[in-house]
Amino acid sequence: MMLRGLVLLVGLIALLVIPGQAFAQAQDPAATVAVLVARENAHDVEGVVALFADDAVVNLITGPLAGKDQIRGWQQELADGSFQAKVTPPQVSGDHAVWTGTISLDRFRALGLAELAGTWDVIFEGGKIKVFTFTFTPEALASIQAASTPTPGMPRTGAENSYAAAWFFLVAGMASALIGLFMRRRWRGARPAAVPRQDSGIS
Repeated sequence: MMLRGLVLLVGLIALLVIPGQAFAQAQDPAATVAVLVARENAHDVEGVVALFADDAVVNLITGPLAGKDQIRGWQQELADGSFQAKVTPPQVSGDHAVWTGTISLDRFRALGLAELAGTWDVIFEGGKIKVFTFTFTPEALASIQAASTPTPGMPRTGAENSYAAAWFFLVAGMASALIGLFMRRRWRGARPAAVPRQDSGIS
């Protein structure tokens, strides 16, 4: 009887302590940051989305995102682009966490940029991410701009190339028309004069 009572007591204490520890972890911004980075690096889209509040706002260089549907689409783009982040331990003050690090993504790798530095600034509410802001460092932005600028003398692509092609065909068409007009006029000037009709005298 005493052994059974001891087992029940230990079980009761576990029921009281473990949920409290889970709640404390959920309220710890540093722990949530670690989970966020791990899930992003593992391309766990739904796992990342679960860390955000239903009305969360994400601020990126491309513009703001609002709500879990847009956040899910953003995270899916990161996963599809083989996103990876290397971060420093966050500086936490209450429900506010800030940390720095580098990110890598296929769209930047294609520009020859292996890693880009940035800063994360996150506000939590009720253990969930309420406001998420990521900004590139000035040096990273300069690298992106430099890598995205076409090299002088290199062929243009995309809309610029289509625009140039349209101009080429327009000019070629006008030249062809002018040459045709010139040749017609020259041909007319080279024709022999008409021979005057002579009266045969037959009436």
